[in-house]
Amino acid sequence: MNAPYATPMKKFFFAFLLLAVSSSFPVLSSFAKETPKPEVDEPLSPVDATKAVLTGTAEPGASVIVTGGVYEVAPVTADSDGKFSITVALVQESSNTFYIQAQLSGWAISGSTEVTIIEGEEVTREYEAQTGEDHTAPAAPEFDETDIETDEATYTLEGTAEAKSTVWVNGEESDETVDSNGSFSIELALSGGDTKDTFSISVADKSGNLSAATKVTITSSSEEAGELEETGDKTLPIDVVGHWAEDYINRLYQDDVVSGYSTGLFGPDDKLTRAQIVKIALLAFGRSSDETSNSFSDISSSDWFYGYVLSASNLDIVSGYSDSTFRPNQEVTRGEALKIILITAGLTDFTSTESNFSDVLSSDWFSGYSAYAKEIGLIGGYSDGTFRGNQSITRAEVCKIVVELLDYLETQN
Repeated sequence: MNAPYATPMKKFFFAFLLLAVSSSFPVLSSFAKETPKPEVDEPLSPVDATKAVLTGTAEPGASVIVTGGVYEVAPVTADSDGKFSITVALVQESSNTFYIQAQLSGWAISGSTEVTIIEGEEVTREYEAQTGEDHTAPAAPEFDETDIETDEATYTLEGTAEAKSTVWVNGEESDETVDSNGSFSIELALSGGDTKDTFSISVADKSGNLSAATKVTITSSSEEAGELEETGDKTLPIDVVGHWAEDYINRLYQDDVVSGYSTGLFGPDDKLTRAQIVKIALLAFGRSSDETSNSFSDISSSDWFYGYVLSASNLDIVSGYSDSTFRPNQEVTRGEALKIILITAGLTDFTSTESNFSDVLSSDWFSGYSAYAKEIGLIGGYSDGTFRGNQSITRAEVCKIVVELLDYLETQN
């Protein structure tokens, strides 16, 4: 009696199972997708300049990352049209090569788009004579005073620069333009409370050549509430004050474990990269090693993170991938960051008697690290009881974990 009924039921069950499994493939594959490579506009080259602006398009909302220069460059987010703009420093009388990558949240980082800018006065003069194009940056803007005091909450800064050029403040293009007589003025918001606000003022000409910056410090005695505050010996970046991780960031900031970008910002909610986590961990826990020969194909001695990566590799804190790359600009996950921090701190026994997070399986490679960190109170996870080990971690979150671990280790001594 059951046989005729069992066969269609089995068919239904297996059909349902097949549908369920196949429907999950798009979800799984989306996490495996690689972000498309960004398209970068051909930069001016050769140039006679200290800085250059890289522009292009990427997937809208993607984080755009640049490496290859001598300084760490803050990642930017492509706008709703996919456009981005990043300022980079140039090594003088040299060929400067940069690698631009993009990454959408939850996607793998893209391949690199490589651009090279040749910097040199003589080669630029020859190029300009042949083409008639302007590849020489304007002179840095000039001001009567660069150390100013005021009792107002705002200050109108007046200066001179190349006529018709555009004024840039702290690495961002403003709406102000230098007039035909070479004069300009720009209103700046101040913090008040006798805080010193430092502004980096530069100009870009019509050809896109960006000048060197002139630093201007303005101290306001206004009692109006400001956006910057003086904490310790150094002024915190404007985007840290009031942030939930301000105290954690400030502690590491004062100890020179972390620093801001060349724009004057810190980017607490920016995703952290593999290169950045290595630097922070080594500096926080005082680890260093003589650099060994470079076995990674995607880093060079001109990269700001070169010494940190080689030290961490020599100390067996990190390793590269099977294709001999380190992938310094790839976002680091919460699980990876936790492992690097714990190992750099000199911890080796990650056994725990406490339960793990609800989304961590015993088979997950980071299971031991997350359970141990939870037991000692280093991390608490999210309100839903999850750890989210494969989720990218932010600069602020790493600062919190590092400070909590430093405090914990101090109690154990």
